[in-house]
Amino acid sequence: MKSISLQRIALSVMLLVVMYIIYLMVFETYVLRSLIFMGGLVGFVGCLAVLLWAVHKISIKPWHFIIGIIVLSFSTKLAFVLAVQTQPISDFRLMYETAIQVAAGDPSGLGSYYFQMWAYQTGFVAWMAFFVHFFGAGVTFFKVLNCVYLTATNLVVYLFCRKVASEKAAQVTAILFCFFPSTYFLITVLSGQHLSNLLIMTGVYVYFIKKKTRTGKIAIAVTAGILIALGGAIRPIAIVAIAALIVFELLVFLKKSIKARRILVKSLATVMITIVSYFGVSSGLSKAVQLSGLNEFGLTNNCPEWKFVLGFNPTTSGQYSEADAGLIFSHSTSEERREAAFEVIEERLSVPPSQLINLFRAKINIMWANPDPTWWAFGHMQSTVELPVVGEVHHTVTMQRTGLVYYCGIFVLVGLGVIRAIRRNDLGIPLLMALIFLAYFTIHIFIEIQTRYRDFALIPAFVLAGVGIAVLYEKVIPGSVGWVKRVLPKREKDSAEV
Repeated sequence: MKSISLQRIALSVMLLVVMYIIYLMVFETYVLRSLIFMGGLVGFVGCLAVLLWAVHKISIKPWHFIIGIIVLSFSTKLAFVLAVQTQPISDFRLMYETAIQVAAGDPSGLGSYYFQMWAYQTGFVAWMAFFVHFFGAGVTFFKVLNCVYLTATNLVVYLFCRKVASEKAAQVTAILFCFFPSTYFLITVLSGQHLSNLLIMTGVYVYFIKKKTRTGKIAIAVTAGILIALGGAIRPIAIVAIAALIVFELLVFLKKSIKARRILVKSLATVMITIVSYFGVSSGLSKAVQLSGLNEFGLTNNCPEWKFVLGFNPTTSGQYSEADAGLIFSHSTSEERREAAFEVIEERLSVPPSQLINLFRAKINIMWANPDPTWWAFGHMQSTVELPVVGEVHHTVTMQRTGLVYYCGIFVLVGLGVIRAIRRNDLGIPLLMALIFLAYFTIHIFIEIQTRYRDFALIPAFVLAGVGIAVLYEKVIPGSVGWVKRVLPKREKDSAEV
């Protein structure tokens, strides 16, 4: 098999995954029985058409749009946060209460069993403790910070799309991301995922900033590694981006001729600097947590097997299990826990392949094709409201279905974007976005899942959707420009400079 086809293979796998997710949403999640769902898809297409036309007709300068999308994204999310007074629950309440203790000079809460097992949670606790100590931050303050993080992420999506499509396509994508229902359902959760997503994807964006001087290139590579490492210190998913970057640069390297490879050695050196920076900062942060006395285990995971125990649980379809928790954590030493975990994993892997395939299929359905859970935001409220004429309405169910329609529409755009990337044999940002998504998708076939975990992968998905929107501009609206000039030629030079 020729190396020239490797990137097309990766993009083709991405297309198959996207098509399968769409299939699950349309034919299994609601099995075409929901008129709301099918009618909603028609409505989404209509709204998208209006948005495409409006952005095409109204000329907005980039800086004006940036200001506008920042104001729009922040204000809508802030209004939601202030209207829905959700209180921290579950692990998030524990982390918030521990942060208050740490801010008061009492880090004893970090010595609890929870933080000893999952010491990596200490990073986000320390982050919250900083604001509690110096600014007297409360629950609302951190929710407002979530609004800031998601607004900044909205901007990152826009900037990414400007690199792969026209200004108008980037603007449409940014507006779609701004109103994506999933972000609102999760914005009230005091989770580190919002900040972590922002830092990691900003690091990936910085990695693509071009600099002519050697010093500038090194500075960019180091900065990218630092940002990704900071995101990993908040939530341990940064290794996904690092792995995708490595594979991306290898694919670019293998695609080129021997002569071009001499130039691309510099790109490999760049990614190596980013990797060294990432691991150096990650280790340094973990050591700093140890030396500070916050947690003797730094930012480590003292039971990594636990995620796989849950991930291979056929009873819960890879989701959390109280029975598994009792089985593994009833042991007092790490060696006993590890041994028990491996025994469970081995037992669950010894079943016939057909059962494993059914498990993986169920997990993919739950994680990638199910509606977003609304109880994170609305769990404290009644699930129904009484409206004039209409009568009793299950507003949470309606919001879930609306969100799923929106989500399905985005994935159709992602599919268009991937098809275009395959046809252009793309070795740029679309390929990397596909690799990040595929890496995240693959690891969650084997480990614990929650629907809310998919939020990180939706950022690169939106960038690919931006490519799909550029296709629509090119094919549907006569006279429109879907692509910037630097995307149209073969990407020999751009790829060598990555």
